[in-house]
Amino acid sequence: MAGDSSGARFWWRFAAGVGHQVAEYCLFLEHAHSGEYHDADHWRTQLVREHFEPTYMCGERVTAPLVNPAFIDHVHPHIARPHHPEIGIVPLPRPPLVKELRHLTSLL
Repeated sequence: MAGDSSGARFWWRFAAGVGHQVAEYCLFLEHAHSGEYHDADHWRTQLVREHFEPTYMCGERVTAPLVNPAFIDHVHPHIARPHHPEIGIVPLPRPPLVKELRHLTSLL
């Protein structure tokens, strides 16, 4: 699974299958973004049924720390770009990215 770019979707579905609302929300967003509206509607229905509130579960997006555009070049080395035979280049974060983002957002 680790070398497969569809790994995130697998784990979101796995977590969503046991009722993890953030995983359901991720699947809703992914399907909606991909134009898979029937699948997106399935996850939306689940979220409505469970009274999911993104701001409550995921936090206010307006208060999330931002990376200063001047520092964005520090992020690029932490993104792998493997080639998938069906969908092309897939940007994937490397584990040190989290530490680098915390550092960069603390500089603001």
